[in-house]
Amino acid sequence: MNEEKIEKEFRKLVNKENMNILYKNKFSVKDYEKILDNIYTSGVIHLKLKESDTALDKIKKIASQYAQIVIDDNTDLQGYYIHNKLFIKDTLPDSLQITTIIHELAHQLYAEIFEQIIKQTLNVHDEYIIQSFIMFMLNNSIENRAATEYISYIIEGRFTPLECQNFIPFLQLLMQLEIDVDHSKQYFIYGHEVSHHIQDILDKIITPDIKDEIKKQFEIDDIEKYNQQLKFEYCDERFSTEETIEIMNEMILFIYDYFLNGDGKITELLENYELITGKKRITL
Repeated sequence: MNEEKIEKEFRKLVNKENMNILYKNKFSVKDYEKILDNIYTSGVIHLKLKESDTALDKIKKIASQYAQIVIDDNTDLQGYYIHNKLFIKDTLPDSLQITTIIHELAHQLYAEIFEQIIKQTLNVHDEYIIQSFIMFMLNNSIENRAATEYISYIIEGRFTPLECQNFIPFLQLLMQLEIDVDHSKQYFIYGHEVSHHIQDILDKIITPDIKDEIKKQFEIDDIEKYNQQLKFEYCDERFSTEETIEIMNEMILFIYDYFLNGDGKITELLENYELITGKKRITL
């Protein structure tokens, strides 16, 4: 498909009619909970774990129900995520591969929620087009990017033994993005709320027995102890599910407004499309 045709497909998604639909048809809590349930179901319907599987084997099988795991030993990162693909270094100890996969899987599940919201609200079903839009949205502002990473780091931490939790990379990201955690308070409360929704999905798949196996793997690998916790002064503040959905809707509408009423050009989505479809190589 050439650029002109791809741009035409994007305009089937990003247009004023769809923006009005998104604005008028507010997603209900019941609809949202149905999406979460569907995401869970899609992850277990074909899942087959064996007793002989290692903890890493099990986590790979679980993650593979949602995305392709790709080995990249040429990166300096432990892992990274491009929609539908989880990139990891298999030279890492098993325990760190496990938590890295969980971290990147959280990105995938978060994006999947938005994908399902758009699919169910609009008459658009081209997955690559929708995924390119979501990829742009989740990285279009430093606040969105920080919230996305916050969600993944929190979830990763919940599957990591307390003494081995390491949030230094996330704190470095906040410094790099020059995030004011007090000014961006809403994004972190929102991220904390969404992390629980994704956690609820994973907790039904990654059973207590598997969690125990992960903990034992950390002991076997003798992973460095950091004894860190990630807490803000407002950690106990919560959003209702209604408020969380409203923020999600506002995030989508903001990008529509950017392209339809602001300086955005549809061609900005092409790079994401090429990355997702594999037409463009990833450069980090």
